[in-house]
Amino acid sequence: MELLKDYRNNDALRASFNALAGETFGLNFEDWYQNGYWTDRYNPHSVVVDGQVVSNVSVNQTFFEVDGKVLRFLQLGTVMTKPEYRKQGLAKKLMEWIFELYEDQVDGIYLFGNDFAYDFYVKMGFEPSREYTCSWKQDSEGLKQVVTQVPMDDRADWDMLEERIQQGNHVCAFDMVDNSQLPMFYVTKFMQGNVFYHSGMDTYVIAEEECAELVISMVIAPKDKEIDLKELAKGFGPDIKKVTLGFTPVSRQGMDVDELSVDDSTFFVRGEKMRIVEEKEYMVPGLAHA
Repeated sequence: MELLKDYRNNDALRASFNALAGETFGLNFEDWYQNGYWTDRYNPHSVVVDGQVVSNVSVNQTFFEVDGKVLRFLQLGTVMTKPEYRKQGLAKKLMEWIFELYEDQVDGIYLFGNDFAYDFYVKMGFEPSREYTCSWKQDSEGLKQVVTQVPMDDRADWDMLEERIQQGNHVCAFDMVDNSQLPMFYVTKFMQGNVFYHSGMDTYVIAEEECAELVISMVIAPKDKEIDLKELAKGFGPDIKKVTLGFTPVSRQGMDVDELSVDDSTFFVRGEKMRIVEEKEYMVPGLAHA
């Protein structure tokens, strides 16, 4: 039994990690790797037995800009253990290893935990915290749809979007910076049909519509350009009656701000500076989840 990290370029270990992620969460990161978006920002830390990953906690480096300052946080994710190795303290061992390696180098650590693991995370020094979501009702009578869907089915489309993400201006008060790999994880997999372009604003939008509600996950505007989010949302046409944001906008004027509630998920934080999310009524952007 050994503790290993920094092995994403090891084909055998990566395959074993993907197998366990598939068994546990139905996830596979291989195409993310092959497409070049899995960088050292996402780093599995694993217990390995006879060449097989049997337990894992992944470390994802996320930098957020707040009030002109960049804070360095770690998000922990892909917490998983093979059934036959559970109740042996392996996840605890990995957490302690991660704290030893990184805690004095970052401003805080956070994760999103399932309800069944609530007591475990509390014992590991995490505290439950709140996030807040912004929304508004939209009068769409007489509006016309002006946004167009952008295909996300080949490399040229991905490169175009990634370049825009890297240029910055995501209209967020709590904005992940210098990390395009996570949004690209989503738009090259689950959200290929959720990328739109508003030509009048020269702005890309990652969003999805369900039952007359538009959920906007990310707005990618030209650098230094001010964007009226309500006007942007009107570009989705007459069927939209409510708009919900998957991030905290710079201005919340005229919006409803409510505590975010997600079934079977708690936002846990460790470190004083992570309290900024609850204190300022922010949310971790949905496309920053790893």
